[in-house]
Amino acid sequence: MFQFDTTMIRRWLSNRLPCYMMAIFFITLCAGCAQPTTVTHANRETLFQTSTLHALEAGVYDGEMTIGQLKQQGDFGLGTFTALDGEMVMVNGEVYRVDDQGVVHVVDNTATTPFAAVTGFAADETTALHSAFTCSQLQSYLDARLPRHDVPYALRVEGRFSALTVRSVPAQQKPYPPLADALAGQVVFEKQTISGSMIGFRLPDYLAGTNVAGYHFHFLSDDKQVGGHVLDCTTDAVTVAADDIADLQVDLLHDVAHNRSTADSPIVANDIEPLVVFGAYGTSLAEPWNQAIHQALLAAAAAGEIRYSYVDQIGYTGDVDQVLRSAIAEHAPALIVSDLFGNETAVTAVVQEHPEIAFVFGTDAAPRAPNLSVFDSWTHEAAYLAGMTAGGLTKTNVVGIVAGYPEGSVNRVINAFTAGAQANNPNVAVRTTFIHSWFDPDAAATAAQAQIDAGADVIFGERTGVTAVAAAAGVYVIGNMIDQRAEAPQAVVSSVLWNVRPTLDYVIDQVRNGSYTAQNLVDFGTLAVGGAALAPLNREVVGGVPDALVAAVNAKAAAIASGRFVVPVDDHEPPPSTAAIVLGALYNLTGAQSGLDIPSAQGAQLAVAEVNRQGGLLGRPVHLALADGESDPAVLAAKTTAMLADFPQVTAFLGLSDTDMVLGAAPVAAAAQRLFLTSGATSPQLPAQVPDYLYLACFGDNVQAAAAAEWAYAELSARRAAILYDAEMLYTQGL
Repeated sequence: MFQFDTTMIRRWLSNRLPCYMMAIFFITLCAGCAQPTTVTHANRETLFQTSTLHALEAGVYDGEMTIGQLKQQGDFGLGTFTALDGEMVMVNGEVYRVDDQGVVHVVDNTATTPFAAVTGFAADETTALHSAFTCSQLQSYLDARLPRHDVPYALRVEGRFSALTVRSVPAQQKPYPPLADALAGQVVFEKQTISGSMIGFRLPDYLAGTNVAGYHFHFLSDDKQVGGHVLDCTTDAVTVAADDIADLQVDLLHDVAHNRSTADSPIVANDIEPLVVFGAYGTSLAEPWNQAIHQALLAAAAAGEIRYSYVDQIGYTGDVDQVLRSAIAEHAPALIVSDLFGNETAVTAVVQEHPEIAFVFGTDAAPRAPNLSVFDSWTHEAAYLAGMTAGGLTKTNVVGIVAGYPEGSVNRVINAFTAGAQANNPNVAVRTTFIHSWFDPDAAATAAQAQIDAGADVIFGERTGVTAVAAAAGVYVIGNMIDQRAEAPQAVVSSVLWNVRPTLDYVIDQVRNGSYTAQNLVDFGTLAVGGAALAPLNREVVGGVPDALVAAVNAKAAAIASGRFVVPVDDHEPPPSTAAIVLGALYNLTGAQSGLDIPSAQGAQLAVAEVNRQGGLLGRPVHLALADGESDPAVLAAKTTAMLADFPQVTAFLGLSDTDMVLGAAPVAAAAQRLFLTSGATSPQLPAQVPDYLYLACFGDNVQAAAAAEWAYAELSARRAAILYDAEMLYTQGL
């Protein structure tokens, strides 16, 4: 099996961002060339997987990896066996098969598996649960407790269960049916009061298709008499152990032509040497823009066209050039695909150093000869159709958009969406909130709630994070980049889809036949060539979708695809009336000053929520951008500078209860000609120290001190006073 030496990238990631999920795919080229290894510390950081869920769903049930080889990759996991003959459980390095009669068998090393996922389990955290949890409640508990949602976790739930429902599947006969048909013959077993272990994983949504996204458990009783795939459970007293996973390693099946089902399958035999492709992503793969590219590359890898590895969450600090140089040295890619908006300058030198490599970057910049091509999500046509849908569904005539930055590619989608909404409903008001981030689900959720509070009953989530909030509020959701219907089938009415395959297929063919040149690939993203689409309208949403609206949207889609109707390309920022008013909120949420600032921060959040519930300010929603100053004036100065860069439209700053802290932030705001309102600082010297743009909400220390002295003199008849103060603190000096 082909192995990457990831030392350089791992070192960079661990030094730069130690909490990164370093999901790197190791795509294999030939069966049986893996060298046995022992379960080392590296294995304990890796989820090793043979084949993919998509392959299993397509009916690829003949295994190529032996159980002996699988044991070299981990001591904990689950899977199935050749011909789908039962459920696999791996515990403490031993592999068990649960047959369709529910009988548990120890498996010898010569048996084979078409699909399995294993790791070297070493718990990072263990928690005892003494209350009864159903499987659904247990998953909700784990969702709240596990610190991250963008990394895989191995999970072991061990103890006593008051109820358990498991299943197994009988062996299938060739020609193999698809998995859905095979599962129709599953055998279900229900058990009461049983002790054992649920072995499984929680995987991020962006790994859907590669494996089961979300939770997946198999069970084995302590006496090794009962097991199977867990359908439901009720715990009695259990211990939950969790182990986060840093790497993902996938060993693809190779003799696919003799292994597939009779059903259509995306997996094909390919005698052409796969093209080596590296993906470099600035943000998390949970972000749909990246996920659309990633899914297209995974599909090409599953088809045997490419050998694909990647790194995500690189960021925009300029370190991308180090990552690319490391990837080139380790993998010798023929093609590098990246989403690096904002990192163009950092990678220019790398592109020029390697004219033999085809670089294809998502950017609105121009291509650079001879080897840098550019592409973009040219989805404004589909966004127009989405706007038509929103305009036809709204009852309040208020539609909200939650978007990233007010830059060309985003503005283009927003303006097309708005045009479609207003063409279908001239009375609709479209309000846009920019969260000034490519990936911040919490900020997106907050913005969506503000839009809903201001009357929006349809939300277009140009960025990730709006679906759960909108679904909970009972309003329609329109997703972006990928089909998000599965997140909330009762609320997601459609999604603007970006299909990157036409772009990548064209580039892969060019690189393979030696005709690649630098070019703008944006035309491969249109409706006419299948690069964009509006997902079929979901009639199962609460309230349904009128037939007339479906017909109108479909007719317009046909007109766009044929060229009879042209959606204007408008990259200008939406009018201010539809954009949010951004306020910077600087508070010390940690450190010595947190006791003073946390209540003030909560008050500011309540005030903004109340304003938005009443329709916003001047008809515009208010967005509160909150930052923690960590009770350090130097940190506050840096955070103010960063906020001015991240939120160039910030109107004013508010916050802070201490004079020293204000002196860290207010001068930076004043230099940028931004108002700063301190909610608690009271030094009489502050107006002189920051003469412009600073306002004090409270009275000065001189007023406090005079009032205290007068009260002591008049009410207490005091004539002598002792003053205790901190000579290092401006506040007490002023008093």
